Amino acid sequence: MLAGLLVAAAVCVPFDAKVIDWARGLDIGGDVGTELRFLQQFGQLSCVILVTLLIALQDPRNRKALVDFWVAYGLAALIAFIIKLVVGRARPQIADGGQFVWPWMSYVKPESVTMSVPAHPWMIFEKGAANLQSMPSSHTCAAAITAFFIATLYPRLTPIVIVLTVIVGMSRVLFVMHYPSDVCVGAAVGYLAGCVLIRPCTASCATGGLPASA
Repeated sequence: MLAGLLVAAAVCVPFDAKVIDWARGLDIGGDVGTELRFLQQFGQLSCVILVTLLIALQDPRNRKALVDFWVAYGLAALIAFIIKLVVGRARPQIADGGQFVWPWMSYVKPESVTMSVPAHPWMIFEKGAANLQSMPSSHTCAAAITAFFIATLYPRLTPIVIVLTVIVGMSRVLFVMHYPSDVCVGAAVGYLAGCVLIRPCTASCATGGLPASA
């Protein structure tokens, strides 16, 4: 799975710009846009807190597994942030977005770019710092680690959380927030963190489905 996601990211890079140009031409509004914006929050902090509370209250025997979840979630976020600073990829909202600004390089903003963009991706306190932090997609990374955890504890929910993760990744591209390769790398980071830190003991306590009511 990890190798597949990384290969997919490499394959997507040459086509990133064309996909984003296509996405720019879409008009995703109304109820569809509202629903997608809601679903793309799967894996974000409020969702993670909600998942934690639901498991803690409804399935007490799996409370210990929540420690693995939070540690893995934090590790995934840290790894994603470090990669953002090292890779320094310009977001697709920028007129000349998509380029990689490595630590030894400087971003030279052309006249066509009106957004604030720092000279280096590691200048995190500068205005517009996030504009050089496109890869990986933090939303997709968070969704992947959340899906990994839920699927480990409750295997019957696996198809649902996989679909939600895919929707998150697709939404980030459709709303022109990330390139397809950013999404693939984000999913890879989340999956890797899950494999490393959601320990075998977490899998051993999986219920195989939703807990029965007391």
